Amino acid sequence: MLKGGSHITEWIQESLLSFVDRYRYIGMFCSMVFGILGLPVPDEILMTSVGYFIIQRKNALYPDRTGFRVGKFAGHVPVI
Repeated sequence: MLKGGSHITEWIQESLLSFVDRYRYIGMFCSMVFGILGLPVPDEILMTSVGYFIIQRKNALYPDRTGFRVGKFAGHVPVI
């Protein structure tokens, strides 16, 4: 891997987390779908960050849980 490759991955992760922080549930849904489709961000980072938002009362538990499940499902649906 190129030496600058880790910087690109870190930049994508930071951008994705700020996207989720700004757009909340829609951002979380989109990031889960794109994560399944090949965006180089582990789902665990996103889930941990959203858990932190829940603790800080920025997000609610049940819409987040629903967004994760629907986002995962939508990412696995085959495109014809």
